[in-house]
Amino acid sequence: MLWNISGERIRIPVNVTATGDTVIIPAQTNGAIFVHELIGNPSVAMTLTVKCGTRVVRTFTLSAGQAFTENDIAGMDGEPTFVCNVGEAFILNTSATGTFTGGVTYSIRQ
Repeated sequence: MLWNISGERIRIPVNVTATGDTVIIPAQTNGAIFVHELIGNPSVAMTLTVKCGTRVVRTFTLSAGQAFTENDIAGMDGEPTFVCNVGEAFILNTSATGTFTGGVTYSIRQ
């Protein structure tokens, strides 16, 4: 069953190299950002904070080299892992100097 119908899924690379906030997907004016999958691994131990605009959505404590995956809710096709409302950017915040490299799959729900 499809729970949340959204637009075409888009996959983009993620390469966060700065401590603090990095905008991964700019705020949208035409719909909400549905993040279906975030994968990657950090080069150093860090806290990875997922934000939608200024709103903190989730925080993860990661070890150096740890494989990281967050994806759609199992059994609920189309139900995104993270939802950023209209006007909110999808942001990753890292607590340590190093890199977080991976990818994100998202769509826009109008």
